[in-house]
Amino acid sequence: MQGAIEFVDRKDTFLETLSPKLEGRLFAARMVGQVYIQQPAIIRRDTIMKTSGFDSQFITSEDTDFFLQIAALGEVAVVSRAVARIRLGNTDASHTKYWLRDEMDRMVREKAFDRRDCIRLIRTSLQDVKDPWVRGRIVYYYLGSAIRNMRSGAIMKSFSRLWSALVLGVVGLGHRRYWSGLTKKAP
Repeated sequence: MQGAIEFVDRKDTFLETLSPKLEGRLFAARMVGQVYIQQPAIIRRDTIMKTSGFDSQFITSEDTDFFLQIAALGEVAVVSRAVARIRLGNTDASHTKYWLRDEMDRMVREKAFDRRDCIRLIRTSLQDVKDPWVRGRIVYYYLGSAIRNMRSGAIMKSFSRLWSALVLGVVGLGHRRYWSGLTKKAP
């Protein structure tokens, strides 16, 4: 379940409320970064126990991998109430290695692509997340993975990624937003 998040400044002055927009099966949307608010998530303990937890190899993206595992387990419901409050302060004080974020997110996607049920999870989640941009972005990532795997000598994995891109990509060919997802980083 995911609720709204309230942002306040250092003096607890209310700034804004951000409410989740997507619900249902969100595996594909989470893979392309459309579902990024982690703090207002309420997750049952038994659901957490079905995951492998936080993977420390993803220095900046442990949460991305973890919530992708959660998304693979089922649907996300949305509640209209605020369930978290974030105090915004000096972001220069962070010790997070943000310059590694793109590479870590790429590694998270590779881990997800390696799942036996990845294509099924993507296809079923695209039934709930109907934005063709998400499909285009997934195809973009599959094509990138195919190229990287080809360069590293993982020929069979490369062909598997290319086949997955073709299977997913055929459906979106007639949508402008699909092509935007396939060619541009932001929607």
